[in-house]
Amino acid sequence: MKDVNGGSSTEKLIEIIRGNSQVESSPAPVSPAAAREGSRLFAAAGKGPVVGVLVEDDALRLVRMTGPVGSRRLDDCKTYPYPGNLTPADKTFPAFLKTSLQNFGVAAARIWAVLPSDQLEVYPLRLPKASARDLSSAVYWAMQKEKRFNEQQVIFDYSLVGEVMDKGIPKLQVVCYLARREAVGAVQRLYRRAGFALSGVSCEAAAINNLLGAGSAAPPGESWAHVHLDREWSRIDLFARHDFLFSRNIRTGSNSFVEAMVEESPTELSAAEALARFEGQLRGRGEDGVCQAEELLQLITPALGRLANQIERTFEYFEQTLHFSRPEKLILSGRAALFPGLATYLQEQLALTVETLDPFAVAGPSLAAIHAPAAPAERILFAVPLGLALAEVGSTTNFLYTYREKEQARKDRLTQRAAVVGLALLLGLALIFYGWQAHTRAGYQAELDRRQAELAALGPELSPQYLSALFAQARKSRDETERSLVRHKTIAVLGEVAAVSMAPNVRLHSIMIDAGEKGATGAGNLILDGFVDGNRQLLDSYLTGYIVRLQASGLFSNVRLQKTTEEIYPGIGKVLKFTLSMQYG
Repeated sequence: MKDVNGGSSTEKLIEIIRGNSQVESSPAPVSPAAAREGSRLFAAAGKGPVVGVLVEDDALRLVRMTGPVGSRRLDDCKTYPYPGNLTPADKTFPAFLKTSLQNFGVAAARIWAVLPSDQLEVYPLRLPKASARDLSSAVYWAMQKEKRFNEQQVIFDYSLVGEVMDKGIPKLQVVCYLARREAVGAVQRLYRRAGFALSGVSCEAAAINNLLGAGSAAPPGESWAHVHLDREWSRIDLFARHDFLFSRNIRTGSNSFVEAMVEESPTELSAAEALARFEGQLRGRGEDGVCQAEELLQLITPALGRLANQIERTFEYFEQTLHFSRPEKLILSGRAALFPGLATYLQEQLALTVETLDPFAVAGPSLAAIHAPAAPAERILFAVPLGLALAEVGSTTNFLYTYREKEQARKDRLTQRAAVVGLALLLGLALIFYGWQAHTRAGYQAELDRRQAELAALGPELSPQYLSALFAQARKSRDETERSLVRHKTIAVLGEVAAVSMAPNVRLHSIMIDAGEKGATGAGNLILDGFVDGNRQLLDSYLTGYIVRLQASGLFSNVRLQKTTEEIYPGIGKVLKFTLSMQYG
């Protein structure tokens, strides 16, 4: 398969890994419209509460947690059923979402939502080891080789699992994500219409991984699996330790169990009756004398068998194709997982430990601060919002903050550190220069005092020859002083700029010095490029104060503002760029 530049993605991957500098080192850019859509709606990380939101067919479930990563504490969790016939597809749903979030108390909170599983594709990849600088490009082209994709239609992201051995060869294991851009945008627009900006849009598998990784009951062993049972489908997530690796949707859900009850029942049973009895067993209210749980389990065995077969085939793919060890534990979530005997049946069929997830018990004692729902059928539905409330920008999969934004943030931090170090060096050089100049002036003053003392000792009558010699020595000293000024005037200018530019809101990009035709002994020109940041309302005041300090310096004159522009810097925010010209002499 050829790319738009004429080279195959396989060839690009090989060249990147070999370190060929002529090969592209970064993926193709996203369209400007798509980039603006993402940056405009993204809420940066902060220190406030984290709220996980799960929009389901029948209700809105919210969880709020506070505290630093690794020791978060549950503040509250609530379910907001939809009134009347309201559904998430209705035009009035954003108003309901806004009211629910406000009642729940999400002021200054970081809100995380989840992307529907059918809008996300997950691909585990193994590729030869690459340097940190070339890793993203290597993963990008490897994924293009695996499945050609268009970044105007999908958001590409990846997570690095670590180094693995593949047939005795060390390789890098990564997990790639292709999220439909329109679906992510739809989630953002929903919350924007409700008046809130999201900090993250993640996937359900990442939320489950957060939840189990935060608790003391994390699955042991090399590999484990999670199966979420929904109405129309189920999802299988596979993990190696605490790293998410693979996900697959299968068309067997609780509706399949209800259909099996209707088909296998020895007596005529309507779908509504079957659903009522199935839901009654989930809530622990089975009808004695009509159909006990054991009998219902026998009726749904055909659907359970199909589910077990699909899980087993997924395990075989995980083991034989992806070369990971077979899962040692299976965790079930979703309300249908509470059906009596279902976990035991899967445990016998799959020959591994099967447990039903209780999110409030798994996450440990930090969740005991409030009264969690008592009914298991309600508790199990909070697994995803609990996991989302444990998310963190930069570590949890986030389709609003992908590897591109992470790398840009890292570059911005390096640039800021380099600027601070550069200013510190300039300040140090300026101090050294001032000290040297003071020492030189003191030496010249001492010499002048000595000569004046000698002249005074000679008395009023001096010969023309002696005066000529003194004049020659004085002219030589003057020439040496002027040569010293020629050599060090540029350093003095830089030192003065550094001293005046030490204000916290002023940052310089470049300094251009033109000594002019007379060199350092005459007037020269100086151009400064930089920006001011901080309070948006005070950017002009910061710049004006900086110009006043330059004018007050004895070394500069004719300070003029040539150009100003307002721009947005990643990680900094709105800044006011400027260009100043002045003379020194």
